[in-house]
Amino acid sequence: MKTVFKEQLDNLTHQQNSRFFTSQISQLLTERANALDNILIEMWCSHGLDKSNCSLNAVGGYGRASLHPFSDIDIAIILPCNDEQIPETALRAFIAGLWDLGLDIGHSVRTLSQAKHYAVDDITIATNLLDIRCLYGNCQHSEQLRAFLYDNEVISDKAFFDAKLLEQKTRHKKALNTALYLEPNIKTNPGGLRDFQTIVWVARKHLKLSNNELLVEGELLQEDEQFELIECHDFLCRIRWALHCVAKRPQEVLLFEYQAQVAEFLKFGRGDSAQQAIERMMRQLFRAMTRLQELNQILCDNVHRCITHNREKNTLKINEQFSLVDGFLETSSSSVFIDKSQVISLFKLLAEHPDAHGISSNTLQLLRKVRHRLLGELQDYQSCRELFISLFERPKTLKKVLGLMHRYGVLEMYATQWAQSEGRMQFDIHNAYTVDEHVYKTVSYISDFANQNDNHESYHLAYGRVQNKLALCMAAFCHHLAGSQESESHATSAMLAKEFARFHSLKKASVDLIVWLIENQDLLINTSRTLDVYDPRTIQSLNKKVGSLERLNALYTLTVADIMATNEEAWSDWQAAMLEQLYIASREAFKTDGKSIFEQRTVIRENKAEAQTRLANSTISEDEVMAFWATLPNSFFTFTSAKELSEITEKVVSTHQFPLVFLTQSEQIGCSTLVVYTPNRAKLFVDIFNTLTRAKVNVKDAELLETKDGNVLEIFRVLDVNDEQLCERYRIERVIRQIEQVITKGYKECKLPVAKKIKSFESEPVVEFIPTPKRDRTLLKVTTLNNPTYVDKICSVFRNHTLSIHSAKVTTLGESLESVFLLSDSNNESLKEAMQSKVLDAFGYNLS
Repeated sequence: MKTVFKEQLDNLTHQQNSRFFTSQISQLLTERANALDNILIEMWCSHGLDKSNCSLNAVGGYGRASLHPFSDIDIAIILPCNDEQIPETALRAFIAGLWDLGLDIGHSVRTLSQAKHYAVDDITIATNLLDIRCLYGNCQHSEQLRAFLYDNEVISDKAFFDAKLLEQKTRHKKALNTALYLEPNIKTNPGGLRDFQTIVWVARKHLKLSNNELLVEGELLQEDEQFELIECHDFLCRIRWALHCVAKRPQEVLLFEYQAQVAEFLKFGRGDSAQQAIERMMRQLFRAMTRLQELNQILCDNVHRCITHNREKNTLKINEQFSLVDGFLETSSSSVFIDKSQVISLFKLLAEHPDAHGISSNTLQLLRKVRHRLLGELQDYQSCRELFISLFERPKTLKKVLGLMHRYGVLEMYATQWAQSEGRMQFDIHNAYTVDEHVYKTVSYISDFANQNDNHESYHLAYGRVQNKLALCMAAFCHHLAGSQESESHATSAMLAKEFARFHSLKKASVDLIVWLIENQDLLINTSRTLDVYDPRTIQSLNKKVGSLERLNALYTLTVADIMATNEEAWSDWQAAMLEQLYIASREAFKTDGKSIFEQRTVIRENKAEAQTRLANSTISEDEVMAFWATLPNSFFTFTSAKELSEITEKVVSTHQFPLVFLTQSEQIGCSTLVVYTPNRAKLFVDIFNTLTRAKVNVKDAELLETKDGNVLEIFRVLDVNDEQLCERYRIERVIRQIEQVITKGYKECKLPVAKKIKSFESEPVVEFIPTPKRDRTLLKVTTLNNPTYVDKICSVFRNHTLSIHSAKVTTLGESLESVFLLSDSNNESLKEAMQSKVLDAFGYNLS
C-alpha cells in the first residue's frame, strides 16, 4: 500500500508540474489536497474506523484544501464524547500507517469537549481549528467546533484579533520588519503567506464567512485591492510550489542555492542569463510581498474599525487636510493628493508629530491610487523638493519617516534614481538585504545615532561632532544610487548624487561633502583590512586623503552605519575595535598636525616604557627582557599593545622550551590573540592557518616576525565561528594542543570543509598589488571564494618565488575571502615590477 500511495503522489506531482503554467495555482493546491483526502479516507476505512463514531478532519492549510508538494498534513481526530468504546488499537495503527507513507503528519486525537477546551486556552490551536474540514465520519464534530469558535462569548472577535496581531508583530520583529532579504522566508517574513492567512483568519472570525465568500462579500477591500491581493498571494504560492519541487523537501527560505533552479522552474530564464533571471524573479517577489504587507495593514485596520466601531476616537486636527486619529494621520478629503506636494507633506507631518505612528488605512488607500501615475515625478516639483530636503534636516525622525516612505512606495514615486535600486539583488552572502533596503537601514542607523544621546561609543561621539548632518544623511541616502554596492559603482553613485543634490539646491559645501563621502565610502574599512593601523605612516597617508576632521567624523559615522546595515553579523567587536583604533589615531593626528606623537620612534619608546613598568614585578630580569627585544624587528613594538608586549615577553623569556604556544584575550580590540614562538620552518604559517580552520577558528589578522636568532614569532588575532572571543577553557587547551602537534609532527593533509553555500557561487580570484607606505615592502591583496585550500595555494606561490610573508590580514565577506599579505623578496626588499608580473602569472595558474 505504501508503494501504491507513493506512486500516486509522485505521478500527481509530475502531472501537475507539466501543466503548472496552464492551471491556476489554487486549482493545483486543491487537487493535491483532494488526492491526500482520498488516500487518508482509504486508510481510515482499511483500519475499520469507518464503522466508529469518530471523525477524521483536516485542519490548518490542509483544512483549507491547499497543499504544496511538501506541506505539513495536519489532521484532527475527534472522538465521541459519550461512553462509546474508542478503537484505540485501530487509531494507533492508522496514524502509524500515515508515518510509514513518509507523510509529514501533525495530528491530534481529542474528544469534542477537549478540543474546545484546548482551543480556548491556546490561540494557535483555535486558529488551526478555524480551518477544520470534515473528511470522514461524524461531520457534526467540525460544524459544532466551527460554531463554537465563531461564538463571540467564547473567544471575542477583539481578543482573537489582538492575539493574531500580536503574533504577527512578533513575527515581523523577528524578521526585523522587512521582506527585502536576499534569502527571504516565503512563509513567515513580512508580506509572506502567513500575513495573507492572518488577514483571512481575523476577517473570517469577525464576519463568519468562508474563504471563498470573504473577499467578495466582506467589503473590507475595494475591488482592485481584492484582485491585487489574490494576484500577490498566487505568485507567492507559485514561488513556494517551485521551491518545494527544487529542494525536494518543505523548504520555506529561498536560499541562494535554490534561486537559479526556482527561476528556471518558473521560466524566468536559465544558463548564461541565470543572474538576470534571478533578478527578475526576486524583484517581482519583493514587490508582491511589499504589496501584500500593505493590503494586510488595510484589511486589519478595517476589521479593527468594525470590531471597535463603538469606541470614541482620539482626534486632533492638524490642518485643513490632515488629522491625527488614534495616533495615525488621516485625511477626510478623497482629492487631497491632487496637490502632489501633499504626498510629501503627509510625511513631513509624521516627522513633526512624535505621537504619529503612521498613516491610516483610508489614507493609504488614497496614496495607493495616485502611486501608479506618479512614478519618479514628484521630484520635478519645487515644492516637493523643498519638503523632501526638510525631512533630512530632522535626522531623529528619518528612520520612521523614510521607513514608511520606502514601505509604501513613495520613494519610488519621488525619484527615478531610487526606483532603479528597488528590489535589486546583491549576489553574495555578505549582504543580507536588497540594495534599497540596505540604503534605508544605513540611514536608519544614523537616525538611531541621533536619538541615542546617552551612548558613548566612538561613532556616536563622531556623529555628534559632524557639523553638516544634512550632507551626512543625504550621502547615506545616495551612497548606492547606481543600484549596486560594488566598489566600481561608487564613482557612478557619486556622480548621480551630485546631480541629485544640485537639483535639490543644496549648498556647494554640502554637495562637495556628499560626493566625497560616496567616492570614499570604503576608505576606512579598506585601510583597516589591508594596512597596519598601528603604523604611523598608515595614519599619515590616510589623513592626506581625508583632509579634515569634519570629513573624518562624517566618514567614520557613515562607515559604521553602512557596515551595520549590511547584515546583523557584520558589526562585530573585532570590526568595531579595528575601525575605532583607526579613527582615534587619525583624529589625534589631525589634532597634533601629525607631529612626533605619531612618529614610529615615539610609539615604540612609549610602548617599551609601559611594558617595562608592567614587567617590574615579574621574575625575569631587565637584561633578559632587553636581550629578547633586541632579536625583534621594530614592527613588533607598534603592532602590539604595551599589555600584550609585556605578556609575550614574560612568557617567552620565562619558558625555555619549543614550541611555545599560548592564547591571551585582547579585550581592547575584541579578539583572542594566539602567540606562537618556535624555530622557523617551511610552510609553518600555512600549517597553523589550516589547523585553525579545521578547528573552526577564524584568523582575522596575523603578524609573522623573524627574530635575529633564527626563530619566528607568529601572532594571530582570532575569533570563533560566531565572531566572538575564544573563552571556553577546554576549547582553548585543545586548539593549543593541536597547534603544538602540527609544529612538532607536521600537518596531516585532509580535506578542509567548504561551506555548502559557497558551492552556489562562481567567482574568479582577483589578485592585485596595492600601495603601502612601507618602501621596503609590497602589499598584495587576493580575493577568492572562501575556500580554505586557497591559502595553501597562495602561500605555495610565495615559497616558489622565495618571498617572505611579514604580515597577513584575512577578512571573510560572506562567500568571499579577502587576504592581504605584506611581502618582501629574497633580498628583504619590495618586489620589483618583473617579480610582480611573475607572481601574478603564477596566481593565474595556481588559483584557476
